[in-house]
Amino acid sequence: MKRNDYVFCIGYQGNSALVDGQATKQYAKASTDELLDKGLFRFAFCSALYDKDEDAVKRIMARYNALTGLSLKTTEELKILLGVILPAESMVKTIVIK
Repeated sequence: MKRNDYVFCIGYQGNSALVDGQATKQYAKASTDELLDKGLFRFAFCSALYDKDEDAVKRIMARYNALTGLSLKTTEELKILLGVILPAESMVKTIVIK
């Protein structure tokens, strides 16, 4: 998957990734930290995962924990909470939702 397709993916249907077209247009050039500063936790988290940026994942988790009062400790916990999965090789198509 292309970076922006993964970052702004909002779900999957069969072997297709569903991508938020409006968010992609608005935030395609935003960095992980810029997404986080805007409170876009899921998009920021996907950005950090795609970039394999463990420091950014820690910053996102710390900010999320501070905001919600939770005490998430692992990337896996945050993946489950935000409904994020790593891109599968079986994803052969992207559908942009406008």
